[in-house]
Order: sequence, then C-alpha cells, then structure tokens
Amino acid sequence: MKNVRLLLIGAAALVLVAGCAKPPQQELTGAQDAVKVLSDSGLQKFAPDTAKKLNADLEAINQELKVQEDKWFKNYDKAKQMIATLKTEAEGFKPQLEQIKAQMKADATNALEAAKAAVAAAKELLANAPVGKGSKADIEAMTMDLTAVEESLPAVQTAIDSEDYTTATQQANNAKAKADEISAAVQAAMEKMGTAKK
Repeated sequence: MKNVRLLLIGAAALVLVAGCAKPPQQELTGAQDAVKVLSDSGLQKFAPDTAKKLNADLEAINQELKVQEDKWFKNYDKAKQMIATLKTEAEGFKPQLEQIKAQMKADATNALEAAKAAVAAAKELLANAPVGKGSKADIEAMTMDLTAVEESLPAVQTAIDSEDYTTATQQANNAKAKADEISAAVQAAMEKMGTAKK
C-alpha cells in the first residue's frame, strides 16, 4: 500500500512538472536579438534569401512553441534545439553580411569610376570631332546627351552613400553604356570623314 501511494505521488509530481514546463523565452529572445542585429545591418537588402530563411525559421519555432502550449505534457526540447540553431546561424552570418556589403560597395564604386572614365573619353572625342555642315547638329545632340549622362553621376554617388549599391551599380552601368555609345558614334563619324585618330 505504501509503495502504491509513493507511485501515485511520483506520478502526480511528474504530471505537475511536465504540465508546468515553461517555454524557453529567454533563449528565444536571444535568437530574436541575433536576427534583429542582422536586420538592422541591412539583411533584407543585401541578403534577401538569408533573410527569408531566418524569418521562416523563426516562424517554425513559434509554431513549435504553440504546439507545445496546446499540450497537457509540454516538452520544449525540440524548440530549444531549433532556437539554438537559429541563434548560431544568425550570429555566424554577421561577418558574411559585412563581406557581402563590402563587395557590393566595391562593385558600385568601380562601376562609377568606369562610368566617369567613359564620360571623359567621350568628351575628348567630341572635342576633337570635325564639325561640318552635315555633322554639326549631330555633334550638338551628342554633346547634350553626354552632358545629361555626366549630370546623372552624382546621383550614383548618393546611392552609394545611402548603401543602395544595387541601384548605384545599375545607374553607373547605364551611364557608361550611354557614354560608350556616344564615343562609338563619334568615332564612326570621324572614320567616315577620314579624321579618326590612328
């Protein structure tokens, strides 16, 4: 009888402990903070795929916590493991995010320098272009186009300064392409008139 009583008391204690298991809120907060640090550093802008994965992992953790909350016998071991994995991944990705940002900034800066060089080359060609009766209007039109290209370059620098490297690179590449196009047109005109530089 005594043994039966002890078994009943032990079972009751087990039910009480299992039923009162607390969710790992402190661990979850730590993982959420690690993700927030990345978000504040531009995770969505510079690594959207990783941002999507980490947010999906957070959602999965919340779902697991909800499943356990609805149970009589709660077990948060799986949630704790998921939280620990997420925190490790988030903290481990921070150096990679900084590398991605640095590379994108370098790419945008190089694209801007290439655009400036293309504009300078086109200006030099235009300055030496022969202005004849049939080419004067064309030269003036190309000069105006090149001026517009040159005036677009400060916006590229502004985009770089605001860490919008994708837009900056696209704008710089577009400017370079336009300047190269003008150079090619001037070169073709000069060759047609026999005044191209050898």
